[in-house]
Amino acid sequence: MPRDGSGIYTRPPGTNAVADTTIESTKYNANVADVETDLNAPRPIIAGGTGASSAIDAANNLGVVSVKAAQTFTDAEKAQGRSNIGANIFDAQAYDGMQINGSMEVRQELGAGGRTTPGYVCDGWQIYFAGSMAVGASAPLQPGTFTGISNYLNVSVTASAAMAAGDQVTIYQAIEGYRVSRLAWGTGAPQPLTIGFWTAHHRAGLYSGVIRNGASTVTYAFTYTQASPDVQQYNVITIPGTGGGAWAVDNTAGMYVMFSMACGSTNTAPSANNWVSGSFAAAPGQVNGVASTSDVFRITGVTVLPGTQAPTAAQAPLIMRPYDQELFTCRRYWQKSYNYSDAPGTATMRNAVITRIYGTDSFAPGGAFYFTPEMRAAPTCVVYNPNTGAAGQFHNNVAGALSAAFAQPPDTKFVLAQASNHAGSIANSSNHAHFTADARL
Repeated sequence: MPRDGSGIYTRPPGTNAVADTTIESTKYNANVADVETDLNAPRPIIAGGTGASSAIDAANNLGVVSVKAAQTFTDAEKAQGRSNIGANIFDAQAYDGMQINGSMEVRQELGAGGRTTPGYVCDGWQIYFAGSMAVGASAPLQPGTFTGISNYLNVSVTASAAMAAGDQVTIYQAIEGYRVSRLAWGTGAPQPLTIGFWTAHHRAGLYSGVIRNGASTVTYAFTYTQASPDVQQYNVITIPGTGGGAWAVDNTAGMYVMFSMACGSTNTAPSANNWVSGSFAAAPGQVNGVASTSDVFRITGVTVLPGTQAPTAAQAPLIMRPYDQELFTCRRYWQKSYNYSDAPGTATMRNAVITRIYGTDSFAPGGAFYFTPEMRAAPTCVVYNPNTGAAGQFHNNVAGALSAAFAQPPDTKFVLAQASNHAGSIANSSNHAHFTADARL
């Protein structure tokens, strides 16, 4: 090759052109071929190149950073790298979730029990139904039903029904305005929202849900299909942001997330996959999931994430917040003095608090009982007799509820006290009671 051996291109010998003479084709063609080869090869660093044919080698050659080629990592190193990256991503997504108790595992009020009336099934999640159907709802601990998630919300049918116009069976959660404010809905720069969730409904077919503002004036209805009876499947829905409607950004209800098991025409949105005015609970085509006593509705692993990205099915269980963190979050909305496993009304002195009577502070310190964490708003409190479990009594069987909790601005902390003097109270003695505090949306 007509080089000087250093990798620097030099003029090949015999290629100096002489005026009015014929160019020798052999020398010319050899020179052109050599130039072609050289231009397609890595350029030496001393010639203004990197001396490399890959980005990794170029960085190493230039001394910019020490880089190890991916193919040279051992299997153990690759696995550790994936683990480190995955943990960071999943932790970030877990705490980015706007939902409460998406894995359905926190159950302060009902414990392992269920309900047959509208209301909370587990922390954050309520069931509402209207019509001639009869349903039972619970949040059982049943590992294996959904891979990687032990609990789920289960609705079974004890009396089936055809849907009348105003009938519906809905699972829903109200999300506080502070948690959804980052979406900037109702403004000129709304952001999209992505919902991921697992289902294993017994009846295959088209199901639906809705996103609704706290004022229930605008609704977005979405659909998904349960492909096979009783088979777990992962569903992802992305919803465009909206500049319409009023969306609370404070401690009131900012958003409702709803999933429909069955719905009559009155509460069915006029169309799916677009924002409409009004308050609705389902999309057109929603299957009747209470048409038979064999029908079962199962849902868990709900994530409500800002943006358009959702974890894959394999990753989804990994972004459920740890139980202890979820319990702490749930206690902003509802808490009790009882041990976690004791339902309200249980006759037990365990964890009973000392109330304040006759103006004498029996609390320690300072006569105040501070909720941890601070609750969303001043809660509605119910007192229970630890000896009998009776509501509205202290341990000495004196009737009378705790006074309404009152705020201590600016920290929104609360104190409990006996409402007034009651006959039979024993002055200056400890007065035990259990309580529940409800600040749910």
